[in-house]
Amino acid sequence: MKHFVTRISAEGVIFTSLSDDNALVEEHYDFTDRNEHRYKEQLNAFLGSSQLKDRDHDEHTISWFGSRTTLIPSSVFNESDATEIFRLCFGGDTHKSDIDYNRLPDLGIVNVFELPLWLKSFFVMRYPRSVIQHEGSVILRSFMHHTPFRLKILISVYRQHFQLLIADQGKLIFYSTFDHGNTDDILYNLMFTLQQKELLDRSGNLILTSGVGSDINADELTEKIQRIQNLGELKITVDQTYTLKAHQLCV
Repeated sequence: MKHFVTRISAEGVIFTSLSDDNALVEEHYDFTDRNEHRYKEQLNAFLGSSQLKDRDHDEHTISWFGSRTTLIPSSVFNESDATEIFRLCFGGDTHKSDIDYNRLPDLGIVNVFELPLWLKSFFVMRYPRSVIQHEGSVILRSFMHHTPFRLKILISVYRQHFQLLIADQGKLIFYSTFDHGNTDDILYNLMFTLQQKELLDRSGNLILTSGVGSDINADELTEKIQRIQNLGELKITVDQTYTLKAHQLCV
């Protein structure tokens, strides 16, 4: 099976062609003009000049990363709607057409998030059978798949933000997005969250991965985490293919 994966944010995009789980071609593009009306033009030009035969695939999955994302229990979502929930969390400055959601029935939650209209119009026209998901939704499915009862942490780093997911006793207990400017910001928010959740000095697994546009030094972050006594029992794994592999659970 040939699978075309698109991972995209406001900063850039990564296109990957997979064949039976093996990456055949992967190409990156950083958006040089971030005005809304120029995104589709840049995508068309890049795909037209690349070596990727993006239409010659059996499956196409698309994930968008934006910092404004929130999880809601399905029972609460069913009594409200995405626009009301989003505006309650983030204010009323986002147009209704830019608000979307993904249902995660296996987890009993709904991810409500901001999704630019330019992105929907570009990909719906080009790949009408594809479903666009927030990257947090894609990661969550993988993160909670066969999650053990011991502590499990995932840090997914983007250019200006990072997502932090924590599971314990086989249940998701934390999901949020933070701003960052360097590895110290990531470390501070990780420590603060674990302290608030009373999860310091616990053994478990911590996975580090990078998203679209990230230039974070994973080795530097790993070393800083290992030097902190309260985090010394965590087994740290750097897996830069984590999100790509997570897309395979979506087909």
